[in-house]
Amino acid sequence: MNEGYKNKEEDHSKIKNDCIVMLTFLVFIIFLYRNSLWELFIFSEYNNISKGLYSYIFFIPFISGYFIFQKWEKIFKNNQNSQKDFFISSLFFVLGILPLLFKENLSGLLNKNDYLFTQTIGWIFCMIGAFTFSFGRKAVKEAVFPLGLLFFMAPIPFFILERYIYFLQHFSVDTSYLILKILNIPVLQRDTILQLPNFTMEVADECSGIRSSIVLWLTGVLACYIFLKSNFMRLLLLFSVTPIAIFKNSLRIVTLGILASYVDPIYITNHWIHRSGGILFFVVTLFFIFFPFIFFLKRIERFLLKNKEK
Repeated sequence: MNEGYKNKEEDHSKIKNDCIVMLTFLVFIIFLYRNSLWELFIFSEYNNISKGLYSYIFFIPFISGYFIFQKWEKIFKNNQNSQKDFFISSLFFVLGILPLLFKENLSGLLNKNDYLFTQTIGWIFCMIGAFTFSFGRKAVKEAVFPLGLLFFMAPIPFFILERYIYFLQHFSVDTSYLILKILNIPVLQRDTILQLPNFTMEVADECSGIRSSIVLWLTGVLACYIFLKSNFMRLLLLFSVTPIAIFKNSLRIVTLGILASYVDPIYITNHWIHRSGGILFFVVTLFFIFFPFIFFLKRIERFLLKNKEK
């Protein structure tokens, strides 16, 4: 019994020492990337694409840390370091330092969005390298989701973001046109312009719903991890994110269009529903469409699991 207690004390002591090593690395890596992280913070709130597009970024480390803490015992059980772990961690450190070494070159070649993408990816690679060095690859395997979640901190490469915005914008307009037709409201569509009886509106890039779509993606990834076990159900949920985002944005466009056409144009020209109403529609979509769909998939998953056990 004394021997078991001694082994337990040794394990706790090792975990404590490993945590001190990780904390030291964390402070050092943040210091190295301090300028890039500060630029990322400024950019996340005040970027040229859409103000507040990446405002969720600095919540990600806290969410990741929560999931690591939640799986504390599994992650740090038998966390034996080896020569192989040292090689893997060194590889991540090298990949992480490269964007920092070529910082000036990348800053001149890339736009702000893509430049910060490279710097953030470098910082994340260094963090994974530090985690591997401190706790070993077995711990990394257990913490693969929380560590992978850190990649949401990186701004989306502009060529992907631009195409996704275009996709959301045009499909939102097409869906809005279809909904208005179903509601028997006279409407004409020309590209991203909808002409209603008393008002003509254009759905601009800023009205594509890109901000809520990204948050919906993040919510979907978290929901997959928390609620679903089957990879097939997880894929179904993730595939549903974009259609739900388009439907949510279309409801907003249709609502604004009807109000502007039949009540008062001020609902589009100068009203809080246009300026900040996206949050309201996002919350409604989340609680009345997205969450019910998650629990629907969860019930199917449980039903299939029970049948499999029989």
